[in-house]
Amino acid sequence: MIDHDAMQVALRARLVTLSVVTTGSINLSATGDTYVRPSGSFIDDGFYAGMEITGSGFDEAANEVATVILEVNALTLQVDQTLTTETDGAGKTLTAGLPSQRAWENVKFDPTSGDPYIEEEFIPGPSSQVTLGDENTNTIKETTPLYRITVKVPFNVGTGAINKYVDSIIALFGHGTPITLSNGDVLRVRADTGPYRGQVLQREPGWASAPVTIPMRLYTT
Repeated sequence: MIDHDAMQVALRARLVTLSVVTTGSINLSATGDTYVRPSGSFIDDGFYAGMEITGSGFDEAANEVATVILEVNALTLQVDQTLTTETDGAGKTLTAGLPSQRAWENVKFDPTSGDPYIEEEFIPGPSSQVTLGDENTNTIKETTPLYRITVKVPFNVGTGAINKYVDSIIALFGHGTPITLSNGDVLRVRADTGPYRGQVLQREPGWASAPVTIPMRLYTT
């Protein structure tokens, strides 16, 4: 059968694995509202103002909470929270993934000013019968849903962050990507018309947004 709920659950499970950018395990310190590295470059890594990042490997728990980048320089990242002073040490990582604020369909959500977030839409799409028979026989049916994720980043931070988020989502749902549902059916990203993005818009105060649409196809009995 065509199980739209199973499709949305499986798509969401893949989306939350999104990896956008990471420093990898490097030497990092924290002071005031800034992460500092002795070498390398946050710019070259692909960090941008407006991204949400989390730390790992730090001694201080306050340095591992989700925070939003305000300014990026080669050796420093200024964020929107006060960090706990921590001296330079190896084995520390800063990573941007899917923003922790997520407007899932039909779930109450109030965005926090200054934080990036995503909005989810699942559009069931049309279905058709592709083998001969009637509804009571073991015929094969095709359905072509769309999964749309709108990325929203703080206003006035440029397009770097939003483009990096969007490109990473498109890469995560590449042409032909199989997504197995809980009932055993396999949903696939379409290869004839793969994921595509929309333009950056400023439709609501405080955020700029850009949608990513992922066309899917499922065959089922």
